[in-house]
Order: sequence, then structure tokens, then C-alpha cells
Amino acid sequence: MKLKIINLEGIYLSLDVDSIVIKTIAGELTILNKHLPLITICEISILKIKKDGVYQNYALAGGTLFVDENEVKIMTSAIESEREIDYNRAIKAKQRALDRLNDPKSDIKRAEIALKRAMNRLSLKVKE
Repeated sequence: MKLKIINLEGIYLSLDVDSIVIKTIAGELTILNKHLPLITICEISILKIKKDGVYQNYALAGGTLFVDENEVKIMTSAIESEREIDYNRAIKAKQRALDRLNDPKSDIKRAEIALKRAMNRLSLKVKE
């Protein structure tokens, strides 16, 4: 099936895949060819793309999932492959989010989302 991922910069990825595993507000889904049509919200999570029997993992910052019989589209504000993640930058983002959570003047909800995104990236990236 065709997978197209669109981020704020345009088309991030467009390729044929065997399947995808994605976390949505309805739970974790495995999408295969000829899946029933679906539109749902994606959670901040690891996106697993299977192509030619091999999984590639991506840190997904949430978004919207559109599925029809032969095509899957994911629209997201941010996505990074394992190779693209800057470990030190992710550590700093985590610390900034923790600092904001401890600041009573901070927007707690925004800080929680920033922390979740940083932790998601860190869960995918091994320190080099």
C-alpha cells in the first residue's frame, strides 16, 4: 500500500509499505493493505513502518491518520527517523519541559506535551 507522511515542510515520506503500526486515540493499530477506511487522531508515539519485511521506526509528534483501501496518509507537525534524532537536543528539550512543569507560571499542559515529545524521541534514540 502507499504511505504518504506530510509534515509542516511538505511531503516527508512517500513510499510503498507492507504495513504500519501506529498509536491512535482508539489504541494501537496495525494497518495493512485493503484496510477499511478510517480517519482518526494519532498519539505522540513511535510509528513503525514495515517495508520488505523490515521495520523502520519514527518518533511521531501526533497528528491525523487517513486510511482508504490502498493508501495511508499521516499529517503531523513533526516526525523524525531514528537517524534524524539529535540525542543531546532531545535531552535539553526534556530538561526544559521539566523546568516548565516546576514553574507555577508555566502553561502546564504545553509543558506536559513537550515532555512527552522529548521522551518519545529519547525512547527511540540510543546515545551514541
